[in-house]
Amino acid sequence: MASPGVGFEYPAQPVSWLKRDVLLFANSIGVKADELHFLYELHPNFKVFPTYPIILPFKGTEQEVLDFYARSSSTPIPGVPNFDTRRVVDGQRAMTFLKPLPPTSDGRAFEVRSKVLGVYDKGKPGTVVETEQLLVEKATGEAYTRAVGSSFFVGQGGWGGPKGPSTINYPPPQKAPDAVYTLQTTAESALLYR
Repeated sequence: MASPGVGFEYPAQPVSWLKRDVLLFANSIGVKADELHFLYELHPNFKVFPTYPIILPFKGTEQEVLDFYARSSSTPIPGVPNFDTRRVVDGQRAMTFLKPLPPTSDGRAFEVRSKVLGVYDKGKPGTVVETEQLLVEKATGEAYTRAVGSSFFVGQGGWGGPKGPSTINYPPPQKAPDAVYTLQTTAESALLYR
């Protein structure tokens, strides 16, 4: 059975950012002073942290604090039930960095172009929706990043859709780890990264 919704393209979403946004992002994910080129806008090699585009579909062009749940509701996918976006968890995400992001979008128009790659009914546990998101400069059509990700809609399966591809399950090694690195975030991190 072909997966319903495959190839469905969401309406393109305009996005924008300021230096302040990328600085706040770098601080909120725990970038340290030894990577000052992500934290100080006057650094001669100032750069946007590469994963910043992952939040742009939630931010859009908004410069104010936003309601995550209200922003999470999306255009329905044809042939697929309407899922409750308050009961979804991030499955996985793979990003391809095609071109460095400018420190600000000021004076240029960018948009996120999203399409459905697959919708998989996992029965009672839930449904997996796999999407691709391209961050594109509207005037040139150049893509800056490509993100392929999946969302798991908890308890929202059993609607008769295809099960989807099997994933490879790697058992954990039966030995001690080769190395351990512990990084303690602060209690305030969750207040910044939201």
